[in-house]
Amino acid sequence: MTSEKTSSPMRSNAGPRCCVALLALLLGAPPARGVPTRPPARATPPRLALVGDAGMLTGVAGGAQLDLGRIGLRATAGYQPLLVTVVDLDDDPLAFRFFNTAQLNVDLFSLFFEPTPGARIGAALSYRFNTLLRHGAGAACDALVTLRPRLALHIIAGLTYYPAGKARVEAASGLFRGSSFPGPALQGLVSVGLVFGLASG
Repeated sequence: MTSEKTSSPMRSNAGPRCCVALLALLLGAPPARGVPTRPPARATPPRLALVGDAGMLTGVAGGAQLDLGRIGLRATAGYQPLLVTVVDLDDDPLAFRFFNTAQLNVDLFSLFFEPTPGARIGAALSYRFNTLLRHGAGAACDALVTLRPRLALHIIAGLTYYPAGKARVEAASGLFRGSSFPGPALQGLVSVGLVFGLASG
């Protein structure tokens, strides 16, 4: 009888003590090892890189890029197969004139929007020199998408205005009555390429 009376209080307290211990363990336990407590850090883009682009905006061009994070400078040069759409003086339908030219592209870009750790989107102000159309200025939407630590996909889409374009095309191929896009004064659209990182930021 005596042994049963002494063991009864121990049994009655065991249940609440286990519940309290389990609750404290669940509420106060540190996170398991290997579980991140903060979002992954964004990779630092290479500060200096080689660039290769191809498209109607830049032509088939190669060059270099200096990327300071939020702002950067890119310069490329290469072959620009130039297509100009005009309306001839005899009122024929649109005529297409093709020229082999070379082009220099200089883009001052700011990639201020980062929807994901590997993608940066922004805008660029551009200066272009074409051997036929001469000096041009424009604006573009610019994007870099990281494929590997030192490799990124480059997409740029925009327009360039060449003030002397009409006179230069008329001097090279004869007079015309009007033009359409892409015309002698307004060129552009999209170029796509790759950026190869050389030096980290």
